[in-house]
Amino acid sequence: MRWAQGLLSAAAGGAAMVFVTASGVASAASLTPPSLADLAARVAPAVVSITSVQRGAPTATDQALDRRSNMPSAKDAKYSVLLGSGFIIDPEGYIVTNSHVIGNSGEIRITLDGGRDYSPELLGADQATDLASLNIESSSPLTYVLFGDSDA
Repeated sequence: MRWAQGLLSAAAGGAAMVFVTASGVASAASLTPPSLADLAARVAPAVVSITSVQRGAPTATDQALDRRSNMPSAKDAKYSVLLGSGFIIDPEGYIVTNSHVIGNSGEIRITLDGGRDYSPELLGADQATDLASLNIESSSPLTYVLFGDSDA
């Protein structure tokens, strides 16, 4: 009997959806979230790919993967590669990213949207806020994004 009540409730809900759509009060198109494709296309030139190499002890992720695979032991690894992204925030090449992407890196590489590759200067990293600042030198001004105003 409960299944019949559930079926009737579902049918009534479906009929209400059809009525609402047919009456023009709401439509599927108005319920679809706006696309972020235009925004992504606008900011893509300011997004950078970050590769950092940590020398020494394996990360917790390396150790977890080691326990679940038949790969050589992470404890034997001489380095770990971390991948992440960041944003150019100034035409002079200042970049902001997460501190955990940089870690205790011995080497950091920045790759721009067009494929240009740089070795940045690490300006600072703060683990408490998980922010890091880098700088790359470019012969021409770089496309950048601005921080938003959360009070606006």
